[in-house]
Amino acid sequence: MKRIAIWGTSVVGEKAYRYLSKRSDVNIVIAVDKNEEKIGNTWHEIHIISPQVLYEMAKNKEIDGVVFAFLNAYQKEATALFKDCDGIEGYVIPSHVQYFFEEFDENSFVKIDLSKPRIKQFDVNLVDHCNMKCKGCLRFSNLVEEPVYADFNRMIRDWERMKELFWGVQRLKLMGGEPMLSPELCKYIVEARRIFPDADIMVTTNALLINDNCKELFQTMKENYVFFDISLYQPMEKKEEQLKEILEKNGVW
Repeated sequence: MKRIAIWGTSVVGEKAYRYLSKRSDVNIVIAVDKNEEKIGNTWHEIHIISPQVLYEMAKNKEIDGVVFAFLNAYQKEATALFKDCDGIEGYVIPSHVQYFFEEFDENSFVKIDLSKPRIKQFDVNLVDHCNMKCKGCLRFSNLVEEPVYADFNRMIRDWERMKELFWGVQRLKLMGGEPMLSPELCKYIVEARRIFPDADIMVTTNALLINDNCKELFQTMKENYVFFDISLYQPMEKKEEQLKEILEKNGVW
C-alpha cells in the first residue's frame, strides 16, 4: 500500500479523503495543514502536521506520496518544497475538478513530477490580428494589417516542450490579437487541456464575436473546462447583459 499524505483538510481535502480512503492500495498516514489552529489535532482520526514536518517525513522516506488538496494558486510554492525528495510522488487536483465535481474519482488526481518547477502563467498568441484597432494595444495588434495565424503544429511542439521543463502551469491564456479569429481555436483548446491537465485555461477575448452560433466552440470549452476571460472594451459595454445571457444559456464558464 502507498503511504499517502493529504495536504489540505478543508472541502477539497474532504473529497480527496472520501475517495482515497476507499482504495485498497492506499494508506492515508498523515494530514497536513498550514493553519496553526489545526496542527496537532486529528482529522478522520489522522494526525495533522505542519508542511515543515511533512517535508522531513518525505526526506526520511516515511511517506510515498503527497496529494495537494488546495487551490491551484498555492500549488507552485507547495510542490517546490519536495524537489529534492527522490521517489516521492505528487498529485494535484485541478481547479475545474474542485469546482465542478461533487465527488472525486481516479481521474481527479493529476500525477506530477516533483523534481520540476511549476510556471505560474504563460500567454500564447493564436493570431496577431484583431477585429478592433485600439490605440495603445498592448499586443500591438493595431499595427497588424493582414491576418497572421500561429503555426498550429509548431505551437503544440512548444507546449509539449514547456511540459518537459515544468510539471505544469497555473494559468494558460489563449490570446491574440483576437483568438476567436483563429479557425483552429477548438483544436488549440483540446490540445491545451491534454498537455496541461492541471491548468486554468482561458480564452482572452473582446467578446464581440460571441453569439448563439458559436455552438462548436461552446461545446469544446465545456468538455475541456475552459472559460472566457473577457476584456470589456467600450463597444461591448451596452451588450454586457446580452453576452451574459448567451453564456449562461449555453453553460459556458
